[in-house]
Amino acid sequence: MKVVTLNPNKLTMDDIDREQHRVKVLLFNSKDEILLCKINGVYNFIGGHIEENETVLETAQREIKEETGISMRLGNFSAPFFKLQSFEKNYYGSPRNYFTTIEFIEGRTDAPIDLNKTNLDPEEQKKDFRLEYVSYKDLENTLEENRKVAREEEREFIIDEMLAVLKVYEKETVKNNIHEEER
Repeated sequence: MKVVTLNPNKLTMDDIDREQHRVKVLLFNSKDEILLCKINGVYNFIGGHIEENETVLETAQREIKEETGISMRLGNFSAPFFKLQSFEKNYYGSPRNYFTTIEFIEGRTDAPIDLNKTNLDPEEQKKDFRLEYVSYKDLENTLEENRKVAREEEREFIIDEMLAVLKVYEKETVKNNIHEEER
């Protein structure tokens, strides 16, 4: 698994006030479409915080159920292929410094979205939360087209993060011959 650490302010763990650990899922169907959530118009991978005593795969399973209503077996997920770690000074303008990790995994299912079985958290409920399938081959262009909205929402970093993750994913899938028919 590739690991990247971002630390532009050269913080140490002694400088950190809080740690948070997340999982994000590249969730594909058999049509090679990826299911994204769109929050206030900004695309993102499905995912969320790892809860106490949860594994990465259990978190992915729970988050997909909460955000899409889809129940998935743990066997429908890959092992993490990328881990992004970041030391964040004054996290979102607060006086706190955070250490954040995000592990990215792939999931595959053709199960339909079931909005009646979703369980969005209070923050997600306050926002315009939508789900949308995007063709994998069009994903990079779709994200670039979403950049202006992301910038207006002060979330452009999410587009940059997603594009960086796709580059790592491409390298990993070439090794494993996934999506090879599209090249």
